[in-house]
Amino acid sequence: MGKTLSQAENEEITQALSVALETLVSGQLLSQAVAAAGEAAYHWSLGTDTLSWSVNAAAVLQRAAPDMDTGRKFASLLDADNLTTRFDAVMHASAARDAGEGVSFRIEYRIKETETAPAMWVEDSGCWFPDAEGRPKEVFGVVHPVTERHEQDQHLSFLSRNDALTGLMNRTRMTEALEDAISVAAKDGAPCAFSIATINNLDIINEAYGFEVGDEVITAVAERLRKVMRSGDGIARYSGGSFGIILNGCTPEELAVALDRYLLAVRDSVIETSKGPVWALLSIGAVTVPDDAENARLAMLRAEETLNRALQKSGDSFDIYAHSDDRETQRMLNARCAAEIIDCVRNGSFHLAYQPVLDPATRQPVLYEALLRLRDSAGEYVTAGHLIPIAERLGLIRLIDRAVLQLALETLHRFPEARLAINMSATTANDPRWNSQLVDLIAAAEPLNERLIIELTENIALSDLPVAIAFFKRLRAAGCCVAIDDFGSGFTMFNHLRELPIDIIKLDGIYCRDLASNMETRFLAKSLIDIARHFGIKTVAEWVETESDANVLVELGIDYLQGNYFAAPNVVAPWTAEDSPAFAFTEDKAAEIAEPEVSVAPEEPVVQAPAPVEAVYETADGEMTSAETAEADLVSEDGDEEELVFDDAEASLSRLKQALDELSLHFRPRETAGEGERLAG
Repeated sequence: MGKTLSQAENEEITQALSVALETLVSGQLLSQAVAAAGEAAYHWSLGTDTLSWSVNAAAVLQRAAPDMDTGRKFASLLDADNLTTRFDAVMHASAARDAGEGVSFRIEYRIKETETAPAMWVEDSGCWFPDAEGRPKEVFGVVHPVTERHEQDQHLSFLSRNDALTGLMNRTRMTEALEDAISVAAKDGAPCAFSIATINNLDIINEAYGFEVGDEVITAVAERLRKVMRSGDGIARYSGGSFGIILNGCTPEELAVALDRYLLAVRDSVIETSKGPVWALLSIGAVTVPDDAENARLAMLRAEETLNRALQKSGDSFDIYAHSDDRETQRMLNARCAAEIIDCVRNGSFHLAYQPVLDPATRQPVLYEALLRLRDSAGEYVTAGHLIPIAERLGLIRLIDRAVLQLALETLHRFPEARLAINMSATTANDPRWNSQLVDLIAAAEPLNERLIIELTENIALSDLPVAIAFFKRLRAAGCCVAIDDFGSGFTMFNHLRELPIDIIKLDGIYCRDLASNMETRFLAKSLIDIARHFGIKTVAEWVETESDANVLVELGIDYLQGNYFAAPNVVAPWTAEDSPAFAFTEDKAAEIAEPEVSVAPEEPVVQAPAPVEAVYETADGEMTSAETAEADLVSEDGDEEELVFDDAEASLSRLKQALDELSLHFRPRETAGEGERLAG
């Protein structure tokens, strides 16, 4: 008979069975949780090298269970190139002390490829526990595949240092390599060089074939350059279609040979693309380091500088940096002039000088052209001609255009009898975001805008005809008149004259001199005047220097005359000011153009000038004289602020005559004919 258990014993056994069942259920649930997470759990006994796995290990690791039942067998599955293994993480960290919770570790390693399973990256994390002597005794842990994450990490790491399209170094990695190369060259005294090669017709390729073909060309050029580079040199994707090349141990003589080799490698044959064969050409700028650039930043800047010069040459070519005192002097001049322009705008140092435009019958002014003047440190007025070319190159001409417009509107407000023409630059005319502010300012200045004429050179209209037409229309819609300056210098304006919404054309000065003796010039001037009259456009002859030229122009039908023969530009206003409040820009328009701030010079006491034709003006030495007294000393001061060069006048006249001979004068008169009558006021 079985022994009858006491109640206490029954309770003890029941409790034990309950704990066992709970443990079993918990273990099953834990195994399910591990399996659901795609992980495999293990226990490794280092004394026997027994490696016990959860039942899902074979499925997770895609390896047979018998191949993983010992630590040694599992180690044989690992890639030999792994930087660390589980054995290393446990045994080499045995100096760590267990505080009773085990010593944790987390590592990644690669399981090598087999005939039945691909290679796999896994993360292995767990804890090891020591024996009585503190040595690792057993390990508990889990592993789970991280191949996809590892590949993403590797890809991101690659992209952080390499270009995705070409596989070359990216600019960041190249900069580091260039700094290293310069450091070694400086230490060893060995020559080194850096160059930037760009596909100079990539824009054309992108436009003609599409950007996907452009990418194919970039990749092909990168491969061609890589093939002809010397061993030990480095190449990187610098930007877009440009490549940075580091040439270690390269003398200036060897540099020229290498650059020529790069050009030939790309030029030698067409590049086959998905859209057909494409021809690519390189332009290269290079600099020797550390002789001409002591750091990577300076090397890149000077290579880009020489690349710009190479791009100005036709075809494919290279240029190597050479120090130039003239270039450095010009840059210092640019900086000084830029500072001077900003200072003049902020401090109101710009002023206007007025040159009359005359009615040929009465020889009385009908309007004045306002020309820019600068008050220097000595208080004298000088032309701002030295600032204009630099301002145009640096984009600061926009500020000057705005300052001139503000001064003109103030003048029109102060002198109700005044009618002014001002010049506007090509930079402003071709920048809709900027010139829209000026157009709005003109529109808001009603009724002053009715007495304002905006002059733009013929080249502005020819550079982009649709843009020019749109701008001219906006100006006229704002209430002012529009004039074309230097008309006839472009030779092709006649074909577009009907399309342009303009009121006035000002004949280029080359057609307004020597008219009495040069019959060809006279014929061309008459042709230009007749063309303008056909379209109902008023004409102005500028740069008139003699009475005989003025008389001939009147005979040819010119509408207005202008030139130093009649009066030079004068900073003294030829009108009488009214006692009226100072001109104020509307708040909304002022807010739109508030930056950078432009303060206008305080108004000066009004000085009543003599009769306009005999107006006084300031000479270069600051003395006041009349136009008649100083006629022999006058220097042309038209809107361009530069003296015309007539050395090639005959050639220019010949080309214009040919253009006129080919031009049919039987155009349909435009609908806006007669609008130029607004000029007469």
